[in-house]
Amino acid sequence: RKVRGEGDPGTALACNNVGLCLQHLGRHREALALHQEALAARRKALGEGHPDFGQSCGNSASCLAAMGRHEEALA
Repeated sequence: RKVRGEGDPGTALACNNVGLCLQHLGRHREALALHQEALAARRKALGEGHPDFGQSCGNSASCLAAMGRHEEALA
């Protein structure tokens, strides 16, 4: 974040990867925060039509579902 900034695609990728690690550890609340950060950065930098944006949508939904927040996951 310090080097590339909050909205950089590389920063979004790092957030995504750490989020996945946390998700696999069962730390869904922390993972969700990082997935949503990646989602916002990818929306801004790449647009909603980019595959990486779709990946972030799926990762966020997966965390929400694991937390029992199924309606939000479907939104």
